[in-house]
Amino acid sequence: MLFSNSNMEFRQDQEEKVVRLKNIIAADPINWNEFLELDSELWVLSHEAAFDCSFSWILAHYPPPHVIKSLLERYQKFLFSNDVEIKSILNISLLESIPEVVQFIASRYSYIMNQPLDISGDVPLHRAQNGEIASIILQACPVSVGAQNHALELPLHAALLHQQHPDHIRLLVEQGVAMKVGGEEGCGGVLVQNSHGKSPFDMLNNQFETGIDLATLDNPIYETDRRMFNNLVTMVLAIRHVDRARASEFNVLHEIIRLDCPPSAIRMAQIMAPGQTGP
Repeated sequence: MLFSNSNMEFRQDQEEKVVRLKNIIAADPINWNEFLELDSELWVLSHEAAFDCSFSWILAHYPPPHVIKSLLERYQKFLFSNDVEIKSILNISLLESIPEVVQFIASRYSYIMNQPLDISGDVPLHRAQNGEIASIILQACPVSVGAQNHALELPLHAALLHQQHPDHIRLLVEQGVAMKVGGEEGCGGVLVQNSHGKSPFDMLNNQFETGIDLATLDNPIYETDRRMFNNLVTMVLAIRHVDRARASEFNVLHEIIRLDCPPSAIRMAQIMAPGQTGP
């Protein structure tokens, strides 16, 4: 009888905790500390159907870093049982820019960082949404900076297409130069062409041609235009094989003219860097 009563009390206690946890999940905002405490007993992710709560669902609700780290450690064997599962979680983490998950995977499954995520042929670096994520990936797999997808696009092509921050672009270019992407003629990837015959430098010049109105270009320069110019300086330095430490000796305006860049790029150089360089 004592055993039976004890068993019933335990079951009742567990049922109450399940109800509490479901209420926590349904709440807005979610009390993540309480979630973490109850999960240590109920193992939510091992019973996804019962709680209607997956790791992807959790990531989509922006838990704080300490919660993500605790769940990663707690469920590592469950979540990362095979490469398909690893890539699925990594893809979500890249889309949502969750550095804790990307770092966890990069440090334990670095080989994944140079593998295609899906039929596009994109490796993780193609889908990095900021410089922090790109840096984590490159530390784990430096050669991925030269990976081309099925459209022959480098991560640099993708970063330009999605108008990533100049620090992100510079990281890819400098890493590409260090890894000799495209060989001597590729200039770290800056002049490597995709399947449409377009290099990152071509794409950037097209952005100048289509995205800037020369007639209204004047000080103060819009932030988006300033970013484009910073990217142009980064690429010109790579094309001319100039180390950034020697950038002050380099005349960007003259080189932009020599490289036959669009008039809007030349005009911006006249405004921003008539006799100087770097961003």
